[in-house]
Amino acid sequence: MEPIRSPSNPLIKRIRAVEAGRAAGTILIEGEKLLAEAVRAGLDLEAVVLPAAGAERAERWERDGLAVRVVADSLFERLGSLKTPAGLLALAPEPPPRDLEDLGRDGGLLCVAAEVQDPGNLGALARTAEAAGARGLIVCGGGCRPFQSKALRGSMGSLFRLPVAIHGESGDLADRLDGLRFRQVTARTRAGNDYRHFDWSGRVALWLSGETGRGVPPAGVMGELEGITIPMLGEVESLNVTAAAAVLLFEAMGQRNRR
Repeated sequence: MEPIRSPSNPLIKRIRAVEAGRAAGTILIEGEKLLAEAVRAGLDLEAVVLPAAGAERAERWERDGLAVRVVADSLFERLGSLKTPAGLLALAPEPPPRDLEDLGRDGGLLCVAAEVQDPGNLGALARTAEAAGARGLIVCGGGCRPFQSKALRGSMGSLFRLPVAIHGESGDLADRLDGLRFRQVTARTRAGNDYRHFDWSGRVALWLSGETGRGVPPAGVMGELEGITIPMLGEVESLNVTAAAAVLLFEAMGQRNRR
């Protein structure tokens, strides 16, 4: 297979456009693990791209019916978002978001990511939510896109496995969750109830934000949400959103498993 050598090749231009966020509806997958998860999730991949040095791996993906292209090593090294190339790139359609009503139909625990700007944090949050048994993740409030490359890498495949809904406005989302009979609670840095005393059973939506305690529905939309707080010692002011999510979600899992 003759490798692509020109940076003007249409496929190379398309990869760069997707990487730069200029190709809405298409995602860039970096690395074999994420590609395997995308295939398992049933995504209809547009192309798999390998460096010439790894061309012998093409047969593996061609057996799955995927279109594989090989790129000259010096050109491949300049593609993707990683300083050290992942060894494989792929283009795929962005997974369609789940409908909120479908996501909430079976109840359980939902995690709401409000105004989370860092894609690595969002990916790690999805990974934590899946590990703790959450039924789904709702992204809202103008945060980062859940399927950009850094978020996908941070999730280690969880964003392909965990049902994800996207909602624009937090106040409207709170109303809809209220209509679906979810008890809603928000993590607060200070002045909330001890998270260990909260009843995590039944239909619960946990709101988390880039700055814990912000991004929650405004008062007057459905009233103030109950706030929960993780007690901390020393002079620590707050936890990273993913650290707070791990503490809260695994407490929820523990309570649910004991019932």
